[in-house]
Amino acid sequence: MVFFAAILAAFISGFGWLARELPGILTAPGTGEIRSKSYGSPLVRRVDDPERFERLVAYRRKQLIWPIMMILGGILGVTLILI
Repeated sequence: MVFFAAILAAFISGFGWLARELPGILTAPGTGEIRSKSYGSPLVRRVDDPERFERLVAYRRKQLIWPIMMILGGILGVTLILI
C-alpha cells in the first residue's frame, strides 16, 4: 500500500511540476520573453539577448523530461500493481 501511495504521489507531483513549467515554455516563443529562475527573476527578451533567450528555452524544454517521466512512471507503476 505504501508503494502505491508513493507511485500516486509521483504521478500527481509530475502533473503539478508540468503545470507550473509548461505555460512559460509554450508562451516564450510567441511573446519573445521568458523569466529567468535566478535571484530577482529577471525577464529575458529575445530582442535584447537572443543567445541567452534560446539557451533558456532549450534548457527548459530539456528539463520537461523529468515531470513527463514521473507521470509515465506513475502510470506504469499503477498498471503493474493492478495487474
